[in-house]
Amino acid sequence: MEQAKQASDENVMAEELIAHISKEFTTSFAHATFVQIFQELEAAQILPGYATATEGLLPEEVRRVLLACGFVASADAILNFPHDEGQDRLREAHDLVLCLLASVNEEYFVLERRTQRKAFIKAVEQAIDEKKLKHLFDETPTSMKEDRVCMLAAVRKCGRALHEVSDSLKADKQVVLAAIKQDGLACLFVADSLIRADEEVKEAVVDAFINAIEKAADDVHDYIPNMLYLAPPFVKEDKACVLAAVCLNGLALKFAADAWKEDRKVVWMAVNGSYHVHRAEVSHHQAQLAHTGSPLETVVLNLADMVGNETKFFAADMLQLARIKKQQESQLDIWDRTTAMKDPSAAFQFAADSLKRELQFVIALVSRRGLALQFVADVLKQNKTVVLTALKQNCNSVRYAFPFVADRDFLLQLLACVGAHANANDSYRNLFDKAVEFNGNCLMFGTRELRATREVVIKAVRKNPEALKFAVGLSQDHECLKAAGIWDEQPVKYKHHEQAILSVKFSFAEQSTPYATEFHTAKKKDGFLGQFKTYNPNVWCKDACDPNFTDIKHKCRGTFSTCETPPAQNVSATSRPGEKSCWRFAFRFQQEECKESKGFMLQVEEVSGLGDGQKIETEMAKQAGLKIFRTYTNHSDMNRYWMDLVAKRVQAWYETSCTNMDLENIQLSETMRPDEKRPDFEPDMDKW
Repeated sequence: MEQAKQASDENVMAEELIAHISKEFTTSFAHATFVQIFQELEAAQILPGYATATEGLLPEEVRRVLLACGFVASADAILNFPHDEGQDRLREAHDLVLCLLASVNEEYFVLERRTQRKAFIKAVEQAIDEKKLKHLFDETPTSMKEDRVCMLAAVRKCGRALHEVSDSLKADKQVVLAAIKQDGLACLFVADSLIRADEEVKEAVVDAFINAIEKAADDVHDYIPNMLYLAPPFVKEDKACVLAAVCLNGLALKFAADAWKEDRKVVWMAVNGSYHVHRAEVSHHQAQLAHTGSPLETVVLNLADMVGNETKFFAADMLQLARIKKQQESQLDIWDRTTAMKDPSAAFQFAADSLKRELQFVIALVSRRGLALQFVADVLKQNKTVVLTALKQNCNSVRYAFPFVADRDFLLQLLACVGAHANANDSYRNLFDKAVEFNGNCLMFGTRELRATREVVIKAVRKNPEALKFAVGLSQDHECLKAAGIWDEQPVKYKHHEQAILSVKFSFAEQSTPYATEFHTAKKKDGFLGQFKTYNPNVWCKDACDPNFTDIKHKCRGTFSTCETPPAQNVSATSRPGEKSCWRFAFRFQQEECKESKGFMLQVEEVSGLGDGQKIETEMAKQAGLKIFRTYTNHSDMNRYWMDLVAKRVQAWYETSCTNMDLENIQLSETMRPDEKRPDFEPDMDKW
């Protein structure tokens, strides 16, 4: 009943407005009334020239006024004008209409906006989930996103809708607080100026961010760095917020304000935070922290003040307990799940260079996270105390050590650090053999002659396949490749008849990363991908018709018509490429075989990007019509668990009958900020 009355009142108001407007049209502007002008223009059939002549200056409001006053033909014609004459009279009509609009106090348009509001709010209320609401915003005009009433209704329904509202409303206290109350993640989209200007908003944002971080620790741990990336600048500068983020995912340090990347306490907690909680310390502090009424920042600073030496650094691990909502028994469950994560030492790469050069801090750090040696300043990698401390904590950190070649004392200390039996009277060669037996990467500490000895290299790569890059003249030796597990020692019968080909950087150079070798090893061990016969170009000797080897401007694309290597050298007696073939010809040959078998190419992009040779291989794959799966990452080490992601994407492609031949990107990383992520498919191939 009440709704019917309201609708009736609005209709009466509309009729009154139209009558008022009509009266203005017929009584104003005695020299040339609006009505006369349009009647003349319609009669002369020159009305259609107006829009082009005025370059669309006529606003939509004018058309609405014309419709309200009965000039339907004129209003419709405004939308579709071919160029014609009569511009002066039309401009005059336009000016008259603008004057008229000012005189009616915009009452007509207020009524229309009210109707639009009601429709939008009703649509918001009917949106059953966030996806529906997002679709609604996609179809909402910008002007509506500036409407405070409508946006308040939206953020009360879904706080994260704050992301969609106008910038002015992101700085509106009532809108912001309503959004945060509905969903704490809305704090990521609050205007920075409002946070700094209003203490109530500041407190709400900090509280909401820390609570959202804690929730993410249990649900979407890998997204924590992106949450700090998306957050307003104030949050990145707030110590409590930064500590909450880096304690649960050290990689969030990447997006903290630069000041915190120089802070010893923050960096320490990023690398040694909640991934591995020291239970003895937990039990010592748990009761006190679980019942503390102190604000988080006070607790943080009190704990951080305890930092002074290696032992006291452990107390920093207690920080996050102050923020876990006193869940007593369930607190440690979160830590148990995160201990299975990849070693968090990677967070140290985002620390300030000054900390990476600070000797005492680095020694304390690598004593807890040996793999952090990778990111230590080069000058400290040459410090034996630093290297030996890291090796004692994690023997795999040896791959990042400075090559102390033929240093007997260093090898003796190394073996003592890792608990290996060594006699002080042992010769250098005996110590070297024991070190290599302990970890194959110790091959780097050998003389050039030792690193060129097949038996020594085989012993090293059996222990650690990536150590092959330290060999001298044996990186493509078949026996060494077999020992490393890169080349099958016995003929293998593969389950799938389709073939695969790897596009990788050359990984057997001493300065190269072990990523490509680790990727190939992980692929061979995968239950699905390991059943494809795969061509790895790194295991074959290489020649090239290109003097620069990987010059993309060189015309060779691996075909007889483009390759400058003589055909007799490219093709052996078996009608296949041989050891003296041009590498592009050999690779293209394998690509064509893969294509014929309905196979695919796995392109392994490392942190530094594609190599020049890989770019050439991409072009050749495009020419051959070969499917490309390109993995990309922001890590220098390969996590074998990521191979399952690759396998699922390849398997899905076969399940859809290999119909999509676009280049397919696969992200291999715990976290990437949004602007680092790529679309899954790239129909337009990269061009260099």
